[in-house]
Amino acid sequence: MQDTLPLYLPPVPGTFCYVSGLEEARKHEYHVGRTGRIGTKGRIEFWLHRDTIFDRERFENDDDETREPIKIYIETKYLTRLAYPSLPSSSGEMHVLTVMDCPFNLKGLGRTFQRKLRYNGDVMRVLFEYLIVKPVTHAEVRVSKVSSTADPSRPIDQVLNAKEYQWWISKVGTMPKGIGSEWIEFRFPKTRRVSFVGVRIPELPHGPLSVRNFYLEWFDFGSNKTRRSPENEKHTFETLNMGTLQVLRIPVPFDTDRVRFVCTRSAHSYAVASELHAADEYTSVGMFQVCFA
Repeated sequence: MQDTLPLYLPPVPGTFCYVSGLEEARKHEYHVGRTGRIGTKGRIEFWLHRDTIFDRERFENDDDETREPIKIYIETKYLTRLAYPSLPSSSGEMHVLTVMDCPFNLKGLGRTFQRKLRYNGDVMRVLFEYLIVKPVTHAEVRVSKVSSTADPSRPIDQVLNAKEYQWWISKVGTMPKGIGSEWIEFRFPKTRRVSFVGVRIPELPHGPLSVRNFYLEWFDFGSNKTRRSPENEKHTFETLNMGTLQVLRIPVPFDTDRVRFVCTRSAHSYAVASELHAADEYTSVGMFQVCFA
């Protein structure tokens, strides 16, 4: 069973979706949001990062609730619905979105095999645990390597929390004109399924060093090769100019025990390209926070 569903009919307002195939506005590509009211000419309201699929208490700051999401109008053909959206609990909190290719209850499946095929249920559960790749959880993510850092005394793993007075910035000179290839490598204790990446940056004019374009690099055990997401080398993930945690859907979820977050352009690079700043003042890249789900 897949974790995404096509939109054949206009979705109910509040449905979690992500943008896919919108070539004329690639900056919105892969971003997760919630649908709003149906508009005109076949378009609907789509609120980017209105809510988060991550656990709000762990990943959101109090100030995030005062920040406005970005509203766009988009045709439904450019939206893909997430099959297991988060829903408010009775207490008003958001449940964590769990994505698996085959969502089922291990105990129930073990009992079925025991009853129908007369296999020992405990043996079957052990077998299933071995065969199933679990989704990554933030608590088990660790920073293992980094290409460079502007402040060696600052712990790199600060990039895993939501505190905006802690961050990672690459070494000065590593991103001339805001362009380069600076990275942070994250490790998991075992092979895990990675379906989403979240990133938080300071919005302009406060964050000229903020990562604007990036891709993910991961080790594929099947082919014994390093691969990247998005697969097309001409494409990257792109952050928007907003301070809220931005969650992006990985186009093809992958299984790995390590992933590199590779920064290729900063927000400043676009100012340099448009000649708004003649001097190359900012030659590093960074962010407040990175998380996976």
